[in-house]
Amino acid sequence: MLAIPDVSFLNQLAALSEDLILKEHAAAVNQLGGRDITNHELHYGCSGKIQDILKDYISTAFPGHTVFDNSQDESGDEFVWSVDVFNMEMLSDRGIPARGATAGLSHRGKIVAGMVVSPFTRERFWAEGAEAMACSPFGEFRLNTRRNIQLHQSIMHVSEGDYFEDATRKGIQSLSSEC
Repeated sequence: MLAIPDVSFLNQLAALSEDLILKEHAAAVNQLGGRDITNHELHYGCSGKIQDILKDYISTAFPGHTVFDNSQDESGDEFVWSVDVFNMEMLSDRGIPARGATAGLSHRGKIVAGMVVSPFTRERFWAEGAEAMACSPFGEFRLNTRRNIQLHQSIMHVSEGDYFEDATRKGIQSLSSEC
């Protein structure tokens, strides 16, 4: 068992997050007879189940680690995970499902690994140590921060504005045709 996860674990966690979010969204759409659920309470209220599954997945893989939801870490434990399932309301208000998940690991208060996924835009960001990578509809690439600062000092903004709107709609259409 590793104390700090490798990239393959972060990708497994990201894939699980994406799968759970997309299945939950599809189930809510089916419950409403195929109608758009973007501004319906079903769209906002289910992420707690996903968050619990992700926390259990991490706890099983790393039993000695502490796992919190999106709350502030004040435990003082050596290895602490923070897990959150989010909804970007700005895009949701425009009719685009924009749910995703984040998970980050700190070691003695310093961030050492993490991932961000947005399954509707097919984006995935992950970092391990000093290296950060991204995967999007445009392929996989090394993620550089402005002025090459360390990732834990940077502010990342994901899926803003019209840039991913077409890719998102195409992704949703392809998911709908698979069901």
